[in-house]
Amino acid sequence: MRLTTIEADLVVLVYLKRLNTIMIKKLSSYLERRGKSKSLFVILHGFRGTPQKMRFIKKNLADVDPDADFYIPKLPFSSIFSRTTPSKIVQKQFECIEYIWNDKIKRDHKEYDKIVLVGFSFGALIVRKLFVVASGECKRAPFEKEIKSKEVKKWSSKIERIILIAGANKGWRISYHMELPTYLLFSLAYRIARPLGRIPGLKSTMLYIKRGTPFINDLRAQWILLHRRFKKDNIEPPITIQLLGSKDEIVPPEDDVDLSSGSKFIYLDVPNSNHGDMVKMDNSKDGKERSRIFLDALTKDREALKQLQVSPYDPDDLIKSREDITDVIFVIHGIRDVGYWTHKVARRIKSKAEKQYSDRKFATETSSYGFFPIIDFLLLGQREKKVQWLMEEYLKALAYYPKAQFSFVGHSNGTYLLAEALNTYESCRFKNVVFASSVVNTKYDWASKLKEGKVENVLNYTATTDVVVAWFPYFFEKIGSSRLGGAGHVGFKSKAIDQIGYIKGYHSASREEENWDSIAEFIINGPKKKENWGIIAEEQSWVFKGFNIFAHRGLIVLLLLSIIVGLGFGLWYLCYKSIYGWTVVFVILYTWVIIRILKKF
Repeated sequence: MRLTTIEADLVVLVYLKRLNTIMIKKLSSYLERRGKSKSLFVILHGFRGTPQKMRFIKKNLADVDPDADFYIPKLPFSSIFSRTTPSKIVQKQFECIEYIWNDKIKRDHKEYDKIVLVGFSFGALIVRKLFVVASGECKRAPFEKEIKSKEVKKWSSKIERIILIAGANKGWRISYHMELPTYLLFSLAYRIARPLGRIPGLKSTMLYIKRGTPFINDLRAQWILLHRRFKKDNIEPPITIQLLGSKDEIVPPEDDVDLSSGSKFIYLDVPNSNHGDMVKMDNSKDGKERSRIFLDALTKDREALKQLQVSPYDPDDLIKSREDITDVIFVIHGIRDVGYWTHKVARRIKSKAEKQYSDRKFATETSSYGFFPIIDFLLLGQREKKVQWLMEEYLKALAYYPKAQFSFVGHSNGTYLLAEALNTYESCRFKNVVFASSVVNTKYDWASKLKEGKVENVLNYTATTDVVVAWFPYFFEKIGSSRLGGAGHVGFKSKAIDQIGYIKGYHSASREEENWDSIAEFIINGPKKKENWGIIAEEQSWVFKGFNIFAHRGLIVLLLLSIIVGLGFGLWYLCYKSIYGWTVVFVILYTWVIIRILKKF
């Protein structure tokens, strides 16, 4: 039976009412109203924590403000097996705070005077993200799909202070900074969680908050851009204080101190405190000292806190922002290369730009991720680390060049790094992009990247005899890789970008000096001005193309025969030994492989 429109609307209203009732019941157990309810303190626990572990924080806050309401929820990462994404956690808590705010106005006919956000460890990341979401989306670093709110919320202006206790501002990672038991525990948990995370629905929450992940790096970019907007609009941001444990065995100094997005934090040292001790503000000597420092963070004004703060980093590590720079050019090398040539190309682009424009000032980024051997290139995990490295460099540039637009020149593996960064991070944005000898899949979706504003213009060079791309990454594309491919050999299939085919020469042809001016012209002006390219060939040699086709098919046949023979031998051996349980498994696997091979051909 089909419902009428009115009946359907009534069903939705009943559902929403029930949902609202469930939310109220949950909030009633986490929200404590006190006194005149003038303030709201939001307190979020850490990974594998509980609201009970935040009781000392609550007591300190209650002593300072008897008219404050407390919201201390139990978050869905109290177990190591938790699988809720951080974005969903943020969205849920955002809705709860929104409800508390509106309910306060409805009940008392007035707003809270102030809101204070306190987060411990992973909870510190959540409170930062809550503030970002409440402050509205920035187009250059859009929110994740799970985040529904895009506009500025009124209660964001009431957030007076954000206190981060042992906050993992760059995410967590396994490091030798950890004590041995912690190192072994994290290593074991990660080695179990990572392969399971490849299975849909089984990815652990801890994997979402590891250093370099989209949630972490997009949050850092959003924080930088939000505070840039505050400065432009002459808005005073909340005081943000980071409490650092002197013996923190989980979050190393280079992870809780973020020079890119957290350079304006006020840092306070907490003596004799490891990671878990940071919220133990009991009656012991060390507990009382932690309590005193926490109360300083809560009550003292910005200037007084600046007098108390420590410098957790070498001042030489800080680079003053360059507001005069209008364009930043990334030039990134490939594998088995340390990138000496990148400096030369960067100088040529900069020199050519300065001759053309007096009102634009260029800077270059030619950092190297080091020598990257071909064996590491074959490993997805190693390639992911280099993508995260590129995003780290991007965030540094985003912080140091507040008024600049970014462009990119990549060769070989450098093209892979940007392609994956654009796929992975919502905040990754480049204006003009040049790919040379690209190892990216030919089916890469440039149209969506252009539509989303992640890039504006793309130029891809292919070479006449790029043996490296033709025999290696293109072969992986032929056997089913969705990431590696032969875009530097046969070009991208996308019609949305500019492509030059073919540069005369081998793998390095498109980055040789004869082509520097052409690269520079596209980076500076995009496709508007095109020079006489000069070193272009009309097509690749038929001998080269024919040999590649023969070689690829030969390798594919050898690979498939190896798989069939290997599985066949295993099946024969199991039958011979009468291991019937594993025989069934091998029969299923063998049948599946044969079917896939037949479909492929």
